Amino acid sequence: MSTTAISSQSPIFLYATSGEFSRAESPFLGVEIAPTPISTQADVTTAVAVARSAQTTWSQTSLNHRIAILDRYHDLILEHQDELASIIQRETGKARSHAVEEILQVAMVSAYYAKNAKKFLSPDHRSGVLPVLTQVKVIPAPRGVVGIISPWNYPFTLSMCDILPAVLAGNTVVLRPDEQTMWSAIRGLELLFEAGMTADVVTMVSGPGPVIGTALIDKVDHVCFTGSTATGRIVGAQAGARLIGVSLELGGKNPMIVCADANLEKFLD
Repeated sequence: MSTTAISSQSPIFLYATSGEFSRAESPFLGVEIAPTPISTQADVTTAVAVARSAQTTWSQTSLNHRIAILDRYHDLILEHQDELASIIQRETGKARSHAVEEILQVAMVSAYYAKNAKKFLSPDHRSGVLPVLTQVKVIPAPRGVVGIISPWNYPFTLSMCDILPAVLAGNTVVLRPDEQTMWSAIRGLELLFEAGMTADVVTMVSGPGPVIGTALIDKVDHVCFTGSTATGRIVGAQAGARLIGVSLELGGKNPMIVCADANLEKFLD
């Protein structure tokens, strides 16, 4: 692993005005990761308001237009897979093959939803209470603004694989990635906008989960959360109190290898 730093100018889709910065440490010695600005709760309110303002117009764009964006995104991430793999490695410490797996998974998800979008989003005719005399027509509709809270261990996959079907269905998104792996998500969104994504359809906030994640759940119309079972219970309860939908992928069962030279004090603070 080279000593090249992960760095970029703060993207326009990241709402963060606190003046404070999060400084992630790479698992690889000698590898620097540029700091990222931290959002405030007011930034969350702004990001959701921007996404909500854009949602009606976005949902009225043609499905063919949205499919074309996913098709272009599929091609772009494959074109940039070496760059993306390096960013994922530097932030997570993964082997190259595991980093590439993330990229290929997002490419497959993008292609899958682009191919099946018309089938998934077409009206569905069903029998009514009285067959022949009555019938039901189910018309898919977007939820509105979807909040996505993604973890550090699959920073590219678990950010983008929730964003893609959400925007394809006409929703807008506010993403809060883990502070340790911001650049994997940032670069993923940069390529999505390069693929033709409309401005403000996807926005981003950053900062501690108990502060920024909680503020996000208080504002959006649906929540996608990946993380621990304990935190998932809190997220589910908060979403339930607002009567909004929530998608939870919970874990905490995976083994961990602790090396002899690990700085245990750092993780016990």
